[in-house]
Amino acid sequence: MLKEANESYLVAQGGRNFDIGIKNAKRLIYLTEEMDDLARLEEGKINLRLSSVRMSSYLKMLSEMFVGTADYKGLHFRSKASCPHRIEH
Repeated sequence: MLKEANESYLVAQGGRNFDIGIKNAKRLIYLTEEMDDLARLEEGKINLRLSSVRMSSYLKMLSEMFVGTADYKGLHFRSKASCPHRIEH
């Protein structure tokens, strides 16, 4: 039987693992949608449209993909992006 101190740790750890699982599931959905878009592009079903990109936001989103894995492994992950806020075409 678990002691009360261990129970609170397990509940906290379970909640943390649940949050990591939710984040990873959302990332998997995003990547699946990106792969679907690439397949449609290759099939000629969609066309590319040039647009400005908020590079700092994009890099932040990419770096956040590693946070869950780092947390799971007990590591602290931090990124610093030094780039223009927008990249024009």
